[in-house]
Amino acid sequence: MLSSNASYRMPVRYALALLFLALLSGCAGPSKEKVSRDFQQLFAKEVGKAVQSKITSVGPGEGDSGNVYQHIRFDVVAVEDVVLTEGWLAGTSLKKGQKLYDGEAVIFYQDTGQKEWQLVRYGLERKPSPVSGR
Repeated sequence: MLSSNASYRMPVRYALALLFLALLSGCAGPSKEKVSRDFQQLFAKEVGKAVQSKITSVGPGEGDSGNVYQHIRFDVVAVEDVVLTEGWLAGTSLKKGQKLYDGEAVIFYQDTGQKEWQLVRYGLERKPSPVSGR
C-alpha cells in the first residue's frame, strides 16, 4: 500500500521535469526561422541577387546561456550568368542554373536579456563547391 506522500510525488516529479525542459529550450538560442531569415539577408548582402541560396540545415554550435553560434549549411544556384568580384564567393564565375553545394556559414548571436537574440557577427566557414559531398 502506498503512503499518502507517494500519491503526489510522481506528478511533482513530472512537473519539475517539464519545467526543466522548458527552461532548457528557452536557453537554446534563436529559432531556426530567425536564423534562416538572418542568413538569407546576409547571403544577399554578401553575394547579391544573381545567386540564390537554399538552406540544407540549421543547427546550434558551441555557446553558453548568453551566447550561441548557429551553423547554416547551404547550396547555391545562379539565376543568371555572373562573375562575383566581392563577398563570400569573390572570384567565382557561374553560368545560369549552375549549382554549388555544401557551403557553411556561422552566425554568432548574443542574448539581449529581453528574450531576444542579437546577431553579433557572421562568417563563411566553408565555401560551396561544384561537387556535392552528400
